[in-house]
Amino acid sequence: MNLLNDKKTIKNNYFIFIIISILMTSCIIEDYRDPANLDILMDKTIKFADDFNNHKSAEGESLLGLNFRINKNKKIKKTGDNYIYYEISIPYNLRAKELKAFLEEFTNKYMKKRKHIVVDIKHMYVERFSGVVANYEAILKDKSVKLNVKFNDYLSKKNLQKKGIKHYLLQYDYQILAQISQEFKRNKHISLNSAIINVAKHYKITVAKIKKVLTFAKKYYKKIKG
Repeated sequence: MNLLNDKKTIKNNYFIFIIISILMTSCIIEDYRDPANLDILMDKTIKFADDFNNHKSAEGESLLGLNFRINKNKKIKKTGDNYIYYEISIPYNLRAKELKAFLEEFTNKYMKKRKHIVVDIKHMYVERFSGVVANYEAILKDKSVKLNVKFNDYLSKKNLQKKGIKHYLLQYDYQILAQISQEFKRNKHISLNSAIINVAKHYKITVAKIKKVLTFAKKYYKKIKG
């Protein structure tokens, strides 16, 4: 009996330890704007992946193992320079070298034998807030297999620092923005303030906390051409 009781005690203590750890982690996430934590968080957020990155997508809709969505696809007829245009949505944590590599593969697959392609990139599920976060243009050189590439990353580390931001958008911010976007999707006539209140009530988050995230997101997504 004592052995069984000891095992139950160990299990209960372990369970309590897990709960405490989760609570502590939540506190750390909420305190991520503490200047002392910014550099640590920058490194950590570069590496983590969203849950939807692991979801299975339709065949042919995944590059580099990542889900993405094509929102627009049209041929632009321009005198002497017709090109194909895409607007796509990508995971918000796909960035820097990985983003460029993804776009190189996208271009290789979707250029469709044309000499010129233009791609506008938004963040999946929060397009309303993100707007165009990057732009990729590739033109095939005459009598060559090489491309002239122009890549504008409005959320590069350098551009974020110009705006006084020392870390990337975090999962906590992203989830709140996604929920507000969902409110607009359900009701196109809803006001931003009403959407905030609905999210606050449903997810038991204070309105002040949501507004703080929105203030940060507005600055984060402000376009700066590097």
